[in-house]
Amino acid sequence: MRVTGLTPVEFTFQSLLIRLTTSFASLFSAAFCLGMDVGDRTARDSGGLTVLPS
Repeated sequence: MRVTGLTPVEFTFQSLLIRLTTSFASLFSAAFCLGMDVGDRTARDSGGLTVLPS
């Protein structure tokens, strides 16, 4: 069975890459949302904007 002229190995690698990319993207967005949530809560708890020392 050939899919659009790709060899089975290429096809498997491509689907693996796509799956990896999507899972990484969802992981990143979840971590980003969590970070934003924690940042908001921290700012609210301290009664204002928190300024990180440079």
